[in-house]
Amino acid sequence: MIRKFLISFQLIFLYFVVLNVNAKPLADSLVEQASHLKLANNPAWLALLHYRKDTIGSGFTSEADDVRFFLSANGKESPEEELFANIRSFFSVDERHRKKQCQFPARYHWIKSQLNPDTFVNNECEETNKWLAELEPRSMTLIFPASYINSPSSMFGHTLLRVNLLNEKSKNPLTGYSISYAANVPPNEIGLLFAYRGFFGGYEGEFAIVPYYKKIKEYSELENRDIWEYELNLTAEESRQILRHVWELKDIIFEYYFFTENCSYQLLTLLEVVRPELKLREKFNYKAIPADTVRAVVNTGIVEKTVYRPSGTTILLNRNRDLSTAEKAIVKDLILGEEKVTELIKSLTPESKSKVLEYSYDYFRYKFSKAPGIRDNNASRSYELLRLRSSQDEPANWHDIKEPEIRDDQGHETSRFAVGVGQENNMDYLSLKIRPAYHDVLDPLPGYGFGAQINFLDLSLKYFSEPEKLEFDKLTFINISSMTPSTDFISTVSWAADVYAERKVVNNTELDVLAVKAGGGKSFLLSRHNMISFLAEGVLETEGDLEDGYSLGAGVMFEWLIAADWATSKLKLESIDFRAGEEYRTGLAEWQVSLHLSKKFDLRFKVSREKNQQLYDSQYEAALHWYY
Repeated sequence: MIRKFLISFQLIFLYFVVLNVNAKPLADSLVEQASHLKLANNPAWLALLHYRKDTIGSGFTSEADDVRFFLSANGKESPEEELFANIRSFFSVDERHRKKQCQFPARYHWIKSQLNPDTFVNNECEETNKWLAELEPRSMTLIFPASYINSPSSMFGHTLLRVNLLNEKSKNPLTGYSISYAANVPPNEIGLLFAYRGFFGGYEGEFAIVPYYKKIKEYSELENRDIWEYELNLTAEESRQILRHVWELKDIIFEYYFFTENCSYQLLTLLEVVRPELKLREKFNYKAIPADTVRAVVNTGIVEKTVYRPSGTTILLNRNRDLSTAEKAIVKDLILGEEKVTELIKSLTPESKSKVLEYSYDYFRYKFSKAPGIRDNNASRSYELLRLRSSQDEPANWHDIKEPEIRDDQGHETSRFAVGVGQENNMDYLSLKIRPAYHDVLDPLPGYGFGAQINFLDLSLKYFSEPEKLEFDKLTFINISSMTPSTDFISTVSWAADVYAERKVVNNTELDVLAVKAGGGKSFLLSRHNMISFLAEGVLETEGDLEDGYSLGAGVMFEWLIAADWATSKLKLESIDFRAGEEYRTGLAEWQVSLHLSKKFDLRFKVSREKNQQLYDSQYEAALHWYY
């Protein structure tokens, strides 16, 4: 009797247990399942919420800086709490909470795929679904517009993703869309201010998606930047998931950091959302230079094909070489003269007419993009050139533009360490140098622009043997120079800007000065990769022991730069006359040669002699540079 009673009691107990389990809300059951599976630690979830492992401790912190990105109050620091909050919203019986499915479709899609609930309510997200249907992807392509030193936000280059459409229009890549991340920089922000604010997180960054042809126009025509395209082997479903995540990111604010959380770094997160095993972000803890991030993506093996798109300037310069001296003279008359076009070209052969007319029209189009204000004054001339060119049946027969042998991501790596030996005023020393980024004109040229240089936080120390002491030599906070030669039809301004601290002798006193130097002038190409530059300069130095605490001067600089595959040489002559504050005069003659041993190593030699009033400082140095 007692046995029967116990069995009946157990059956009744189990009935109520089962009833209670069945009555449990779906969201709570899914939270338990997610906890059991430890989904909060899944790399895909960490990528979706932009979590990075904390430098100290075992926790995580999201790189998103907008409370709207999280459903949990502790979501920025707790992947688990954020996951549970998302599950409870997505699978709530309350329709108001379920609408979060539409706000965060990538998270909802991933969570549903991991937990595979038998029953759930899927909200109708009309706006989201319409947007995704319009951008129905076939695949994606990584786009790398080359560095453009005259644009503060593009000094190191830029990266973005192109959505390759699935429909018939996909045969033309210009019909796709681009996904990019950029800082909200005020118009006409100067390079040094951008570098300062960008370095310390002074800008807000946002994701954007726009038609790809607009980006092509911006980079190739307006900024005259060559473009490299890297076709990725992402599937259509992986591409859709990236788009779902981009929808989640619209209007979400991130703090923009020039070196770390920049355009290139944020795109790595998008790739990790669908391929977390790539572990791309962990390679970039203190800097993410676009060329380095592209190199990292290529090294994963997900790039199937590369395509080179030359800029308008590259096309113009290439075609300029195909013109004869006589044809160039006529082009110049067509551009600058008032004589009728038909009179100027009547003596030319049909092929020559086509080349001259086409080049002249291309030149006007280039000028319109750089200075739209000249359009009204030259519109009739441009139209006449186009009309006459259209009437010519003879092809222009330009030489094809050769794809560079070395892509921008195949150049030297952007961090550099150097150790050397030298002599300063008959005192022997050992030199140590380190530069986090990026490139100077004596570094190996392939993959970088000739005459362009950007150095950040370039530190130089010297250890003297007698007396034994380690001395600070120089710290370059930021150094930017653009020595761009003028051509037959394109006139450019060369310029340089430098902010640095330096050990130097001023009127017989050794000081550590903080200085700002800027200059502008002209450069002239003597032959390919053989250029001379002339700059007028202004310099402001500050130091407590200077008279009135500062010294202000002006002067001139001459530079002769020759680059080859195996070596680069630079001769620099400079004279600065300080006439305000501490008064003195300096002159410098310096010659440097860099032997390119490989893409990883350079052997560099320097000989310099500097005059400060009546004192002379002579230096000789040989150093081995390692790029990493």
